[in-house]
Amino acid sequence: MGKKKKAVTCKKRRWFLSPIEWDLLKSLCTILEGFQSVTLAFSRAGVPTICLILPLYKYMETHMNDSVRKHCKPNQAQLQLALGNGLKKLNVYMEKALLSKYPLLGAVLHPSIQLKYFKDNSKWDAELLIHA
Repeated sequence: MGKKKKAVTCKKRRWFLSPIEWDLLKSLCTILEGFQSVTLAFSRAGVPTICLILPLYKYMETHMNDSVRKHCKPNQAQLQLALGNGLKKLNVYMEKALLSKYPLLGAVLHPSIQLKYFKDNSKWDAELLIHA
């Protein structure tokens, strides 16, 4: 085998992914799709986003919890750890958003969200509805 072919073969081996690594990448892509949709929702020009803060936080929380259950296999402990840390950070920001009046007020006054969105007890605490 020539030097060039040997070098190419060596490079090929470096980029080879095992089936476990492919599974990890598939899980990661599925998880990141949820984050992309939230990022795009917040990035739209000319659209008020304060009314979307609480619903999108709740969407991200649900998406991350579902991802922990569905996509994380036992050999993907690092991904589970990352999702757990992401959920903790998301909860910090959710609490900050709930302390402010404006995200809740924006959501309640938005014609398509209003109070009916917050009446879903599976998503929100009943105390939040009283606060709204």
